[in-house]
Amino acid sequence: MNYIFIFSGIAFLIALIHSLVKVFFLEEKWETLIFSNGFDNKNMLEIYSYLTSEGIKCIIVNLESSSSREVASTRNIVPQRLDIHKSHIQKARQLIYKKYGNTLG
Repeated sequence: MNYIFIFSGIAFLIALIHSLVKVFFLEEKWETLIFSNGFDNKNMLEIYSYLTSEGIKCIIVNLESSSSREVASTRNIVPQRLDIHKSHIQKARQLIYKKYGNTLG
């Protein structure tokens, strides 16, 4: 019976150490999200190409869909630690504004 507790304790410690290492040392750099809600595909592709050429990783999330379930599913893509990525998002906004101004809406 004691072996079960020892095994579960060791498994818990391994999972805890793995989580800490993943969060602090191996954290994936989150891509900048571009929410497309009215831009046509040509403009979004142009924005995506421009930002990636400037060294910013992007994901385009299309909010226009035929069913409300598809829109709700985009909530899962939002980064949980958004404060880390604020400078990344701000740089993307500045680059879009510099290249396109107010012409995109």
